[in-house]
Amino acid sequence: MNQSFQIIQVARDDGQNWFEGWLKAGFDVSTAVLARNPLDQGSFRTIVSKEASTEAINFPDTPDVPGAVADEGLAWLLESMKRDGALSLVIEDDLAEKSDPAADDWTIPSAFIESRIIHWCDLKSASGKDAVETIMKGASCILNAFVITKSVANLGLVDRQEVPEGLGIEVASSLLAMITFAFDETSFAVWDRR
Repeated sequence: MNQSFQIIQVARDDGQNWFEGWLKAGFDVSTAVLARNPLDQGSFRTIVSKEASTEAINFPDTPDVPGAVADEGLAWLLESMKRDGALSLVIEDDLAEKSDPAADDWTIPSAFIESRIIHWCDLKSASGKDAVETIMKGASCILNAFVITKSVANLGLVDRQEVPEGLGIEVASSLLAMITFAFDETSFAVWDRR
């Protein structure tokens, strides 16, 4: 396959500061993940075009990454994570609320944490490309997406219902990776516990 992207490492301090900021902007799941402090280990990466000079990357201030390139790279990473045991993707929706009239029109699975909304993707049956589409539909300005090793069924998630108590702890305890926006709202940064 002729890839249009490359995955590059982000310096630990830059990645850690970046992800801590995003987690602090989130809600229940982000709070539970931040409390476990996983960012002291693992690796931080971002996706850029294959033509980008990695020497010129000054995360998070550099490149203009075409959305299609970022999507392709993230789909590839998610497929890799599936091979390593990823079963679900949980996304906090930073804008939507339970009372939103548009909730009936959502095309992705959604559940409620009081008035807030989460969305998810079952990675056992979805492609990496489908998972990226779920991410883009499920987040607006702030993206906190969590790749986990528990299935949607084991989490007890049911479309358009309240989430089970302790969901944040369940996600945090089975966390494989996190995804946030990087340079803009069409590019991604990834923390991976491996």
